[in-house]
Amino acid sequence: MQSRIDNSTKSQRSSLLHDPYGLLQVPKPTQPIPDLPLLLEKNDLANVPVESYAEPKEAIIPKRMNYIYIVNPIEASNPKDKHLKTIALFKKLYPDYITTLWITSSAYPPEEKEKLINWAKENKIHLLDSSILDGHIGPSEQMYQLELLRRNYAAATDQLRLAILYHFGGIYSDVDVVADPDPNHRLPEELKAPLGLYIHNGHVRITRYNEHPLELYNMAKRFGDNPEDYCKIRYGSSNDFILAVKHCPILQKLLEKIASKYLVPAQDLLKNTEYQNPYTGVYFPFNPDKPWSTIGFLKQWIIEVTGPTSLNEIYEQEFPQIDDAIEQNESFLGSFYFANELSWLKLKTNQTAFPEKAIEIGVTSLLYDLMVEPNTLRLDRYLSFISKEQMVDVLESLSQYNPKQLENVKFVFPHDLALHSLLLSQANKFPALSPTVLTAAEEPILLNSMDKPVPANKYRFFQPVVNFFEKINPSKTLVENLFTSPK
Repeated sequence: MQSRIDNSTKSQRSSLLHDPYGLLQVPKPTQPIPDLPLLLEKNDLANVPVESYAEPKEAIIPKRMNYIYIVNPIEASNPKDKHLKTIALFKKLYPDYITTLWITSSAYPPEEKEKLINWAKENKIHLLDSSILDGHIGPSEQMYQLELLRRNYAAATDQLRLAILYHFGGIYSDVDVVADPDPNHRLPEELKAPLGLYIHNGHVRITRYNEHPLELYNMAKRFGDNPEDYCKIRYGSSNDFILAVKHCPILQKLLEKIASKYLVPAQDLLKNTEYQNPYTGVYFPFNPDKPWSTIGFLKQWIIEVTGPTSLNEIYEQEFPQIDDAIEQNESFLGSFYFANELSWLKLKTNQTAFPEKAIEIGVTSLLYDLMVEPNTLRLDRYLSFISKEQMVDVLESLSQYNPKQLENVKFVFPHDLALHSLLLSQANKFPALSPTVLTAAEEPILLNSMDKPVPANKYRFFQPVVNFFEKINPSKTLVENLFTSPK
């Protein structure tokens, strides 16, 4: 059994990622990382006593629960925060589990950090800074560092959870997966894992869209109902809940697959996928000449690269007789309620982590973006920590040192009047980017996945609504029906 993740192919892969400022480099570890109890003894920010120093047993999932909330601070000042309550509830139900919350401590103002530490002490939750694992992520190390820098916490967390489980074993859970307090639905005392790995793959109790299970608990309690009455039973797979033995070799294979997918152009990676427009419900295949919205692109890219798709591909590869594994999966999936919050899709604003080197981070991030999606410049991914004025400097640097990457750009997101006007006024600073991809129009010149440019209408209705109305009422116009009194 390996004692550390193999990094032998990392340099070959990472050399293909543009890293002009060396931001993706981390020191190579000189020693294996110690087991979790010893790591906590020296690094636990909350200084909570370690529950057990026992070495994990062969083919047994150790009693270690891991939650991750990195890059952005969790709301420690809010005692009603659903995510904090989720973590505390698990520890209350399973006091013998080493329950750890992994965070980015540098993201917290001193006062907020102190509040989080006090909460952790009160609830006997260990706090570890995720940077402890820098250099120990494995084949996707630099990809992980890239995601941290550009605040893609979903993709970063996808990789961090695998490294944590590889080094220490135990359970990883998203903070919207809630333990069932019903004594009849508890996890077994000993979680046997002859295959070494179990994933969320089977029937689960899931809440409605964007509803946290704790809200469901409160509703059921208020009306004297069973929480299950408010759930859907859904079959599916996800990486929101994973169990693994320590040093499970399958996890290294999964990190290897993730690293390789980072080098695949989006046109190849997403050619068989579709994005559902949340406003119209219509599905659109990936087409580089009709780019998805940034949030749509992020959703599908994360699912395919770091999320459930890669996990399932490896799982099916390693376990051809997957039915037996699924059956055992369902035995522990019944101990939890699952959610469909999709909070990881929300582009964060006013992010506080890593405030320095914003321009260097912007250049490094856009170089990667243009490697996988050469004709689309997604500036809206970075406007939470790069000002519009700084974005001019980012594009100027790209134009000066990497002009070929900008020459193929046909689309610039977001369709924001102020941003496009600013870029147009400064276009001489980045001549490699054609001014024709920018617009000073009063409305977006292109709606995602529409065949033709959509003109604005003075009544400010969403144009497809206007088109639909006029199609079913060919003798009338929308304005006549809405603003003209009947005669």
